[in-house]
Amino acid sequence: LRRYIERYRDVQDAADVAMPSFVGNSYDATHMIALAIRKAGGTEGPKLHGALENLGTYDGLIKKYGPPFTPERHEALSPSDYMMCAWRGPRLELIA
Repeated sequence: LRRYIERYRDVQDAADVAMPSFVGNSYDATHMIALAIRKAGGTEGPKLHGALENLGTYDGLIKKYGPPFTPERHEALSPSDYMMCAWRGPRLELIA
C-alpha cells in the first residue's frame, strides 16, 4: 500500500484504491505466474502447468496461499476468502 500511495498521489489510504480486489488479486496472480515461469524454466504449457501445481506456499498480498494450486484444486481462492462490500458514496466499504 505504501508503494501504491507513492505512485498514485491521489490515494491517501486503502479505501481510496480503485477496484481493490482486482488490484490485490492481479498482484498475487502476476507474482505466482512469474514464480512458476522461473520454476518451469520457460512458458511451455505443460511445464508451466506443472510448476503452478507445485509452487508450494506463497505469501501473497491477499493471503498466505498454502499452496495456491494443486493437481486436484485449480482455484487459489475459496469462498472464505471473499467479503461482502458495498459502495457508500465514492468508497467501497466492507459490510460488517
